[in-house]
Amino acid sequence: MVSSGKGQAAFEYMVIVVIVMMFIIPLWYYGMQTRQGVSGDLSISYAKNTAMKITQTADLLYSQRENASIRIMIHIPDGVQYTNIANRSVLIVVATPSGNVTVLEQSKANITGTIPTVKGDYYYMMRAMGDYVNITAS
Repeated sequence: MVSSGKGQAAFEYMVIVVIVMMFIIPLWYYGMQTRQGVSGDLSISYAKNTAMKITQTADLLYSQRENASIRIMIHIPDGVQYTNIANRSVLIVVATPSGNVTVLEQSKANITGTIPTVKGDYYYMMRAMGDYVNITAS
C-alpha cells in the first residue's frame, strides 16, 4: 500500500515537470530565434559603420589631396563573406540567418586596397595619393 502512494507522487512530479517544460521550451526557442535575428542585425550595423568610416575618411583625405594620411580602426563583424574596395565603393557581404545582405557605400574618391573577412578589430593607414586614396594594414 505504501509503494502505491510513492508511485503516485512520482507520477505527479513527472506531470508537473512535463507541464513546466511545455512552457519553457517554446520560450527558449523564441529567445534563440530572437538572438539570432539580433546578431544578424548587429553584424549588418557593424558592416555599415565600417564601410561608412572608410568612405568618409577617404572623402576627407581626398579633399586634402596628396600626402594627407590618417590611421583608422575598423571592426569586421562576424559573418562577413566577402569584401571589395574598388573604384569609389566599399562592398561588404554579410551572412545572416535570413540570407546574405550586401552593404555598399560610395565615396567621392577612388579607393584602392583590401580589408579582411575575418572577425576582429584592425588598424589601417589611409593615405591620399593624388587622384586616389589607398588603404593598407598598419
